[in-house]
Amino acid sequence: MDNPFGVTKSDDFSNEEIQRFWVEPGGVSASTLLKPTRLMSMEIIGGKGSGKTHLLRHFALAVHNPGIGEDPLSVFEKQGYLGVYVRCDSLNPARFSGKSQDAETWLAVFQYFIDLWLAQALLDKIATTIESEPAASESLDGRFPKAVCDLFDEPPECSPTTLNDLRDLIRGFQREIDVAINNLPITRKLEIRIRTGPSRLIFGVPQLLSKFSARLSKLVVLYLLDEMENLSFNQQRYINTLIRHRTGNCSFRLGARLYGIKTNETIVGEINRPGAEFDVLELDAYWRAKRQYKEFCAKLCISRLQASGYLTETRDQQVLEKILVNSFEEPTSDRFYQDYTNSLFAKCPPHERPYLKRLRNELGADWKRQKKLGIKRETDIDEVLAELKSEPYPLIEKLNIFLLYKDWSKHRDLRKSAVRIGAESRQFIASQGTEPSDYASAYQHFSADMLAQLMHDARVRVKYSGFDTFVRMSSGLPRNLLFILKNVFDWAIFHGEQPFKGKAITIDTQERAVIESSSWFFEEARPTQSADQIQRGIDRLATLFREIRYSEKPSECSLCTFSCPVTALTDRTKAMLNLAQDWSMLIKHRRGQKDRNSSRVDDKFQLSPMLAVRWELPLSRRGALALNADEVNAIFGEPDDRRFEEIKQTRTARMSVPFRDAGIEVEPALFPED
Repeated sequence: MDNPFGVTKSDDFSNEEIQRFWVEPGGVSASTLLKPTRLMSMEIIGGKGSGKTHLLRHFALAVHNPGIGEDPLSVFEKQGYLGVYVRCDSLNPARFSGKSQDAETWLAVFQYFIDLWLAQALLDKIATTIESEPAASESLDGRFPKAVCDLFDEPPECSPTTLNDLRDLIRGFQREIDVAINNLPITRKLEIRIRTGPSRLIFGVPQLLSKFSARLSKLVVLYLLDEMENLSFNQQRYINTLIRHRTGNCSFRLGARLYGIKTNETIVGEINRPGAEFDVLELDAYWRAKRQYKEFCAKLCISRLQASGYLTETRDQQVLEKILVNSFEEPTSDRFYQDYTNSLFAKCPPHERPYLKRLRNELGADWKRQKKLGIKRETDIDEVLAELKSEPYPLIEKLNIFLLYKDWSKHRDLRKSAVRIGAESRQFIASQGTEPSDYASAYQHFSADMLAQLMHDARVRVKYSGFDTFVRMSSGLPRNLLFILKNVFDWAIFHGEQPFKGKAITIDTQERAVIESSSWFFEEARPTQSADQIQRGIDRLATLFREIRYSEKPSECSLCTFSCPVTALTDRTKAMLNLAQDWSMLIKHRRGQKDRNSSRVDDKFQLSPMLAVRWELPLSRRGALALNADEVNAIFGEPDDRRFEEIKQTRTARMSVPFRDAGIEVEPALFPED
């Protein structure tokens, strides 16, 4: 069976597939996002797989939703723009450097080449569009090619008279450059004649098109430059110069990875600034901020499935989304996950559940040591456990024990605490969690962590299943979602299941796919520089989160986020944090986190949900761990683990029995009681 999600990169799509699988962004039209008729340029940046290429290629296609009988030029006139898509890696920009030539020489050659390159791409687009329109073609023959030739300081030997001749002429100039560069290692001479000044073709050809073709007179020519990260610092300076000194009826849309824009400086040292010379669209941040992201993802997946022959029974979008969601098995949360949590401990009697045995042992060890906290004899331990037990509901038992640990860390009377917690839990169960209370609030905040701890006690991995879960994992990068579903489909077929054909895909199948996807992302997201250091820092951070989440008294709920004073960090640590953000391993939240002990607002970072799976951490942020500069430096900046291990032990000691480092120190009793 062909995998509907087998192709995850839009680079591998044909133009027809780009349009077939196009889905309008949720909450706003794509034209509102890209503003294709606006003359101010724009940087479209985002993580790998955020959809930049699909967006740019969509706007470069000749026809968007033509009406019956409409010709391409009519559609262009109605849209008001003409998109010219080029990939920066296709010009092999690295060849414009080295080989015994200085940077100034190469910059001049690059300027000339990219002017020819974009002019040729524009002429190719025009020729392809009007080839079926004789009248339009005739209007661009004769005077138009001559006018373009007048843009050259050194007129060509043969003056073209048709649009096709003009394309061939410019293509020939490009080949002259290619041949000269190819032979440079042998000849040691860069014999290139630069026939026109910088930007003259890029700005001049669109203006001449509007002059000689009435139907193109009001069009904005949109240069869509994708994969800007492949250009060098100096090459980007030239593109920035074009943006700053843009003239006429053309504009630029630059697509780049988060790390792709190396500079906003021009050749003469001016700085282009967001909002003044260009706008910025950070695509994955846009997705994460939109409540319609799930709807967008559902439409994206449905279009893939329908193209492969699935979900063809109806066209109703709401019904299709419901079928899609129901195609994945999930544990039911009814009655506090009763069925699922009982299945985890089906082989042991209720009183032998591991978390109850552990609590009994901890209480027994502690009362013999200090005989405080209300525990005076072993029968007191039985009374405490009896109050906390709730045999039909392991999750309630686990939450009760967590609340007892919180009181334990504050050195309260544990018998009284157990009586209070037991009464609150029974009231919570009776009301089905519908009545507001402190206990209900604790359940709301910590139930996901307690459920994860139950799985840990049962020695099974935390389950990440369901379409909503996969959407959260993707975290604004649609390619991540497609990759997860690709693996889900493959594993389902391997296990003999029939995905999207009735019966839901099992949780076990989804688990294998999710683990594989997380591992892929961990390797795929490796930066090209300092890869081992970044992975080591991420591993330390996630390990700290994990130790806290699975401790007896987690300090924060749903912990996958930390805050820190970035200005106090070392330069090395700052560099590592920036790289981790650029490669989507960490997500920076713009609003930051207010420090609890001062009015300072610290930066806040979330571990990528794709990586959270690897360490069995939550996908959605809630609590944030406040780390000081020394701790963050130890996690991301230290080459060895010694300092990190010290920090981890100090942190987790406050959350583990007997809570010696939390709150007031407990002195041994002077007169032990029997």
